[in-house]
Amino acid sequence: MRTALTTVLLWLGACALAIAALPETPRFRPLGAQDGLPSSEITGIARDRAGFIWIATGDGLARYDGVQMRVWRHDPDRAGSLGDNFVQAVHVDASDRVWVATEKGGLARYLRDEDRFEPIDDEGLISDPNILALADRDGELWFGAMDGALYRWSETAGLHRFAPDDDAPDGLSSEPILDLEVDPQGRLWAATFGGLVVVDRDRVRRVAMPGTAPHPRVYAVRWLGDALWTGTAQGIHVLDVDGGWRAPAWSAMFEAPNAAVSFARDDDGALWIGSQRRLWRVPAGGVPRPVETGAPLQDRGIMKILRQADGAVWVPLPGLGLGYLRSDWRQVAQFDTRDGLLPTLYTALAPARDGGIWLGSSSGVQWLSSGGEVEAFEEPLNSQLLAHRVFSIAETDSGVLWLGVRAGLVRVGAQGTVDYWGPDSAHDAAPGRITDHALIGPEGTLWTAARQGGIQQRDAQTGRVLREIPPDERGDHEAMGFDPEGRLWTAGDYGMALFDPDSGRLEPLIATGARTVVAFAFDGADSLWLQSIDGLDRYRRIDGRWTFDDRVDARRGMPPLSASALRIDAQRRVWVSTTRGLYRWDPDAERMRHFGVGLGFRSQEFVYRALTLTADGVLAGATRDAGVVLIDTTADAAPPAPPTLELDRFAVREDGEWRERVGHGAAVLAPGRSELRISARLLSFDDPLANRYWSKLEGVDGDWQAQGASGDRVLVGLPPGRYTLHLRAADAHGSLAERSVEVLVQPPWWRTRTALVRGCCWHSRCWPRWPPATAHACAGATPGSLPSASARWPSRLRWPRAASSPPSATRCARR
Repeated sequence: MRTALTTVLLWLGACALAIAALPETPRFRPLGAQDGLPSSEITGIARDRAGFIWIATGDGLARYDGVQMRVWRHDPDRAGSLGDNFVQAVHVDASDRVWVATEKGGLARYLRDEDRFEPIDDEGLISDPNILALADRDGELWFGAMDGALYRWSETAGLHRFAPDDDAPDGLSSEPILDLEVDPQGRLWAATFGGLVVVDRDRVRRVAMPGTAPHPRVYAVRWLGDALWTGTAQGIHVLDVDGGWRAPAWSAMFEAPNAAVSFARDDDGALWIGSQRRLWRVPAGGVPRPVETGAPLQDRGIMKILRQADGAVWVPLPGLGLGYLRSDWRQVAQFDTRDGLLPTLYTALAPARDGGIWLGSSSGVQWLSSGGEVEAFEEPLNSQLLAHRVFSIAETDSGVLWLGVRAGLVRVGAQGTVDYWGPDSAHDAAPGRITDHALIGPEGTLWTAARQGGIQQRDAQTGRVLREIPPDERGDHEAMGFDPEGRLWTAGDYGMALFDPDSGRLEPLIATGARTVVAFAFDGADSLWLQSIDGLDRYRRIDGRWTFDDRVDARRGMPPLSASALRIDAQRRVWVSTTRGLYRWDPDAERMRHFGVGLGFRSQEFVYRALTLTADGVLAGATRDAGVVLIDTTADAAPPAPPTLELDRFAVREDGEWRERVGHGAAVLAPGRSELRISARLLSFDDPLANRYWSKLEGVDGDWQAQGASGDRVLVGLPPGRYTLHLRAADAHGSLAERSVEVLVQPPWWRTRTALVRGCCWHSRCWPRWPPATAHACAGATPGSLPSASARWPSRLRWPRAASSPPSATRCARR
């Protein structure tokens, strides 16, 4: 049958994965103005040691924590603000210091504890404050300017300038320095418009490159793996460790005006290349292919690519903002109209005999290969199938394709022949309005179910009807499937029923009351999962009887809604497709995971029943944006790196408003203040909305307090004293992170140690009748630990008020 198909090759089709049998379809999640990004013009991206993402933009510096953007801009009324709003570069050095270069404000260091920017002391040496590139090595900061000057700065040695000299053929020219990189030998490489430059032991040398011009414009330089990659006006050139130059076979693709301006490398050798026009992906040993990022501007340079150690990728999306690609992005493949699918709703999916997925819709049938190819039937077969809207698909081992359609059943023979049975067919009629179930049974026959038409068993080769189960008072069948013993089960308003071949009837076995069972699947011979609007239920067969065992409801992550379909993978995890996304329940870990827009899906509304699982573990589902999603259920690779739980900021409510400060050290609540907000952030970006937080104030909370997706804990009305607040968070993968913070609630001045000691001394001078033992105890008093009133003196004496010193204290001092 494949010979009758015309191939529409996806650009991603040849990119097979090492960890999964899926094609690569990177889909970036955009972050823009709606997320607080100050500008869609992004010139730099950096990540600090904690995991915060720093973004240089055309209208300020932003820091992203997965929940919100914090933005710094120039403020003429505030000392220590940015020198200019156009940020040209941002860099985090090995000491975790953040450096920022602005167009007119020069270079500055961000002082976290003081929340201000400190300009570098240039000692009058910086000739052009227009800094374009930053790098560091061994405690030294290197930066290059628009006028071609190169600088080195350190805390101990200060600033040193390497001046450009156009008359020196082997040195720096007065051309802009666009990029800097330090190689494993400690040499600094500079990409300049005057060629490639290396600084080795303070010796500056211009390096001749292969090609027609030895010193072409160099836009990017990056050490990847064991070689130095350069992007030039003449294409991409690679300098190996032995000093020899080579050029990839596809180097000429990246000549100006499509020169490479940024690079990143995956662990398997695959490359990301940002060019002057768009983003590219180069599989290991493959050729570059453009990446569809969804950015509205396709002719702007991708000036920076940031790849995290876990495989996540950050890139600019020109005209849109910042794009994020999850660390597990290669476990999911997405297809839509950009990839060759039709602008229609795919209502039926089924595994194909030769691999891949059959796709049925109102526009006929297509085939999505395991390599990412979308194929359609040749004419006239394609036009014949366009006459039918497909609701179910099944293929026999011999290649006969069965289609459940509106008011009937269609057979597509292995040689492309087409036969149709409808309600009015003279022989082997197919009753009902819609044939929405078609399955090949374990014995090789075809089983179908139709709306208002009952169930039929047919010969899967000829289509001859072998058995009929007419519709009855139970109503239509919402789901149909086989147990591991090969027996037919159905589900609907009546619960669950088992087909008895001897009587030829469906026998009800599991009653669910008024709850309609919309989907089910067996996990072995003695375990059954079924889904209704109340949740996901598990039944177990004990002594021959099916007994309710467990329910996964909203409290455990399964919202109260009817499923689209249900499948169980080889790891015994239950997958449920819904209009709110895809849910995966792991009964061993007792953990629910949600797959939807947070995973990068363009749509998380799954089409009713359009979900299938192939023999090699690929789960395929249709979404309501004319798309198809593939998930490799076998590709749960190594557990993700533990996320960082960072204390971001503390805030105190003053005069009805929150006053914030940087979150380092203990959280202090001054006298006269009663509300303290502690903000923690779990720096895990795969699905920030799925991050969950808990906190426990030692000595106050009896147990962990659930905070949902908020990392903020507000403490109100705490008595003076020292407390410990324990914080806990979990990301979308279930990885936990914990930390603690000390909370100090300061007493009013008259309850401080100093005030108490002075008060004790004052009383001992004014009233010599104070018992010596009591006076001695008072000398070591702390807030709240004074001797009782009866141990001090008569009750007529009162402790001084906080507003002012008591008159008696003044009289005592004059004596």
